[in-house]
Amino acid sequence: MEVKRVLDLKDSSGEYLLTSEVTEELMKEAVFYLDKKTHNLTDEQFMVWVRDKMENGSFGYEDKVILSNDVFTPEFAFVSKNVLKLGVYISYVIDILVEANGLSSPMPDYLTNEYEKKANMKLNSPSQVLFIKLGKGGEYCEDCIKDNYLKFSYDTVDHDLCIKKDWDSVYNYFITEENATKKVARSHTNQIKQFYEENEDTLWITFYANKLWWCYSKPEIKKLHDNKKIRPVIGKWSDKDLNEVVLLQSNLSGKLLKTHGFQGTICKVSAQEYVIAKIKGEQNKEVAEVKEAFNILKGKLKVLIEHLQPKDFEILVDLIFRQMGWQRVSVLGEQLKTIDIELISPVTGERGIVQIKTGADLKDFRDYKVRFAEMDDDFDKFFFVVSSPKPDLENYDEETKIIIYFSDKISELTISSGLVEWVIRKTL
Repeated sequence: MEVKRVLDLKDSSGEYLLTSEVTEELMKEAVFYLDKKTHNLTDEQFMVWVRDKMENGSFGYEDKVILSNDVFTPEFAFVSKNVLKLGVYISYVIDILVEANGLSSPMPDYLTNEYEKKANMKLNSPSQVLFIKLGKGGEYCEDCIKDNYLKFSYDTVDHDLCIKKDWDSVYNYFITEENATKKVARSHTNQIKQFYEENEDTLWITFYANKLWWCYSKPEIKKLHDNKKIRPVIGKWSDKDLNEVVLLQSNLSGKLLKTHGFQGTICKVSAQEYVIAKIKGEQNKEVAEVKEAFNILKGKLKVLIEHLQPKDFEILVDLIFRQMGWQRVSVLGEQLKTIDIELISPVTGERGIVQIKTGADLKDFRDYKVRFAEMDDDFDKFFFVVSSPKPDLENYDEETKIIIYFSDKISELTISSGLVEWVIRKTL
């Protein structure tokens, strides 16, 4: 098993979250890595090799083991053939582990699960929330999300100045070389500084494929061959909240979506509390109260609909379909054998038929299913609408092309169509 990244799992108090099972897996991978690199070295030669790597900072992204910054001692770690002994220093041992033999592989489940625990805790108190535009027009989004990193342009800015945190020189570059105003130079410098310096507790968000994506990232900046820069995501990008619900843009508030129009690369998200609540799958008090009231209304309305006279129920269904954009072709109430309402969609040209019943059982439905099948070449949609179905029909769950609406769905559609008062008047 090749491991792309091993997480430095600490909670807010500095305690490590590594379980014994995870630790055992990490030790196996460390043995594999170090044995590949040092199988011909004696213990003493290995110690020299590690000291040299640490002092020169030459552990690369694809083959590094970051050991403690503490004074290195023989007790810290040593290799004897296939054994890596870590002693009491296990919590320091691995931050990023090898992509074995230069190969890439997905993060193993045992690491992903540990990351998710850590991410969930971080959401309680992120240092801040930042939006990042992944390239012009989101050109980097697909690769960044697939391979789990943040990517940053500013390829004309000296990477070494940024690593040294010489922000005054970066600012002066924009003034002298780019002829930028002081305001623009400061804005560019601040965005670059955020990319290089933001810590692991910063929550990053972006928009891609009509969804909100979020992650945490390590401030380990790597310069690519084209002078663009990347920093690794901790774990992976996610487009779901903590309840596994996809974060669709269509379900997000305009106060967050306006961030999408930011003309720069990185900016602070003003709706920080809102985005955190969305990712955690939480609702504010007012929204929860409205949803509860809506469900109560839907339940009460369902009872009223079930008590409508057959003719009134047919009219209600007709009004609902009209509000949904369908146009009636047949005359309501003619009841041509199998058709109560014949519909056409002026937008798509689809044709549909609706059979309406105040009461029906499974035998009735199957009878109409056969009739509908005979009309399959002439119509695109078939609706079977029943206000008070018998239990055998209500529990029917076989896959069918026919769209079945019972009173609970009709109640919901009545509300969305603005027909609540109409139903109330008909049942007074």
